[in-house]
Amino acid sequence: MLDPDNLKNQRSHQKLRELGGLQGLANKLQTSLERGIQAQELDINSRKAVFGSNQRPPPKTNSLFTLIVECFDDTMLKVLLLASFVSLIIGVINDGWENGWIEGSSIFLAVAIITSVTASNNYVKEKQFQKLQQSQVSNQKVVVIRNGEKKAISTNDLVVGDIFEVAQGMQLPADAILIRSDGIICDEASLTGEADEIDKKAFDLNQDFDSFLIGKTFVKKGSGLAIVVCVGSRSRSGLTEEML
Repeated sequence: MLDPDNLKNQRSHQKLRELGGLQGLANKLQTSLERGIQAQELDINSRKAVFGSNQRPPPKTNSLFTLIVECFDDTMLKVLLLASFVSLIIGVINDGWENGWIEGSSIFLAVAIITSVTASNNYVKEKQFQKLQQSQVSNQKVVVIRNGEKKAISTNDLVVGDIFEVAQGMQLPADAILIRSDGIICDEASLTGEADEIDKKAFDLNQDFDSFLIGKTFVKKGSGLAIVVCVGSRSRSGLTEEML
């Protein structure tokens, strides 16, 4: 299989020409532009091992301890905590240990309860949000061609070399190169900051068309076919997310 490092600069026409155009790229990726990859588990697993999976790891959730520490960024809690120590010291001096600890400890207990409840609520919310994100990603489908047959699969199962259908309104599931374009126009503002919509055309050895699709950008118009070249954390959006 092709070394994934050779595809890092996927927006380079020159690199694609050196590979022999779309057919040369397909040969290197051991796929067919008409029939797609072989829908065998061994082939799919080997692609994931070499090029990575399109299922990105979920963002790390803050631990309960971290959320408790963050609660003390609140100025009011800091004031209450200081007041509890001052009250404890004054109470012990004036009334001794037997009764002097009550008022200061009461304030400290109130701070502990507030902190625990706030941190617990934030922890539960983070877990729920993470589950919601994972369910949304797993529910996204894309139509691919494997062994010459069309089938809908989860975007998480997409692998390098897959041929998939590009449709109007879809969020692109991975970085890809257009094999066929019927008036495709993409909005890449979410990733590149480019405000203008961009015309996309199928790759041509003799023309410098923009044939490169960026994962997580949107197809505003048109339809077509594309071949996946980068997935998951190795895609352009994945690299950007890791840097952020």
